[in-house]
Amino acid sequence: VWEYTADVDISQNKPISIVLTQFHFLLLLHDRIKAICTLNGQVVFEDVFPDKFGPLKRMIKDPIGGLVWIYTERAVFRYHIQREARDVWQMYMSMNKFDLAKEYCRDRPECMDMVLAKEAEYCFLNRRYLESAKCYAMTQNYFEEIALKFIEAKQEEALKEFLLKKLNNLKQSERTQITLLVTWLTELYLNRLGQLESDGNSLIFQETRNEFHQFLSSSKHRECLFNNRGTIYDLLASHGNVDDMVYFSVVMQDYERVISHHCQHDNFSAALDVLAKHCNEKLFYKFSPVLMQHIPKNVVDAWIQMGKKLDPKKLIPALMNYSQMGSAQQIKETIRYMEFCVYELNVTEEAIHNYLLSLYAKYKTDSLLQYLRQAGTHPSEIHYDLKYALRLCAEHGFLKACVLVYRIMELHEEAVDLALQVSAASSWSEAICSSLEEYNKHIEELKQEMEEATESAKRIREDIQEMRNKYGVVDSQEKCAACDFPLLNRPFYLFLCGHMFHNDCLFQVKSISKLSLQTTL
Repeated sequence: VWEYTADVDISQNKPISIVLTQFHFLLLLHDRIKAICTLNGQVVFEDVFPDKFGPLKRMIKDPIGGLVWIYTERAVFRYHIQREARDVWQMYMSMNKFDLAKEYCRDRPECMDMVLAKEAEYCFLNRRYLESAKCYAMTQNYFEEIALKFIEAKQEEALKEFLLKKLNNLKQSERTQITLLVTWLTELYLNRLGQLESDGNSLIFQETRNEFHQFLSSSKHRECLFNNRGTIYDLLASHGNVDDMVYFSVVMQDYERVISHHCQHDNFSAALDVLAKHCNEKLFYKFSPVLMQHIPKNVVDAWIQMGKKLDPKKLIPALMNYSQMGSAQQIKETIRYMEFCVYELNVTEEAIHNYLLSLYAKYKTDSLLQYLRQAGTHPSEIHYDLKYALRLCAEHGFLKACVLVYRIMELHEEAVDLALQVSAASSWSEAICSSLEEYNKHIEELKQEMEEATESAKRIREDIQEMRNKYGVVDSQEKCAACDFPLLNRPFYLFLCGHMFHNDCLFQVKSISKLSLQTTL
């Protein structure tokens, strides 16, 4: 119920008509019209009519067009109401009805900013800090002043909310501001987590940690987090927050740091799981030496699973990284992987075959001779170093293997000499005989070739000597076999078969024969 204003005496000057608009009462008195705001009861408009039009009779509102009509005895007046709600937001704001105030200034940013600032201040004074932070984040007020207010009030949660809202409102081009807010928020989250952990509030602690993880994995700020990951790591380390550091490393795909963390805490299986999951060859080469010392079987299984993606030569340091008295399992798994490379992957690198030979010689002697036999009998088929194999076998006293290597190197005399020194079973005597037979056969072949060459040379010498002692007798009546003229008239040739030709006739016959042969062809 609204009271009439003081200048309205309802006993003597009772309003003639009343019209209600959206935000005002229109009162028609005997000489004027008044507009009173329905929100605060204040008179916002007054219009006095001259006496020349006569006394006012009535005021009516057109319900369709919204026009207000007033008439006297001599005239009709029309009022057209425009932008009635233009200042309503201020009234609502002064009444602390901020939602209604914002409703009536949506298309006026400068007014909206004033309403938000007023609402933020109102909430702050009433200790509704989170609501205040959300409103402050949408204003154009100075960032530093607002942040300082929350810091002085020791309201870190409200400050965090304010920074989050500000961060989400920034453009991607504002990189400096984004970096500042991301770093600051990380520090606030870590402080809050540390406080909750000390208080033993596990439920809120887990909720805050999940919120922090969402912040770290935000795709919107991923570029900033990646570019400043060193700073984030330092903050996490300074708070001793290992679990979140591992989580952040995974988000940043910084698997090397994750694996290093697991290794430092002797969680080698977890480290290998990360390696196997992401199949990064460089990380395999880097961390395999450490892992091979503790979980050799699992490591070799992972290597075999990787197959040809790994270069066995780069894994040799990891394979050799067991102590002088390495465990039986380490040695066994090392041999297993080397055999996989040789027999499954068909690796031909000499270093791999030489290393497998050394392992056989030291730890699996029964496989050494079998390997040498399977590797081939001709140097072109061999992938290991023959000289190294010979020295290795000699150092370890494997004379049978030495004999085999000598045979491959075609050093038959050395093979026979060494074989004769070996006191072996009858099965190995067959090998000696085989070596001797092969050696004798080779000697016989060389001897046969030498005899044939000697015989051929002898026949050639006899033919030459016989030719030197031969001569012929030419009668003065002899004629050229080609031109039938006397032979002694010109230089001539006498053949062993008895034919005689003038020198020029012989060459002429030779030319004609050649021409005839070409024509025939």
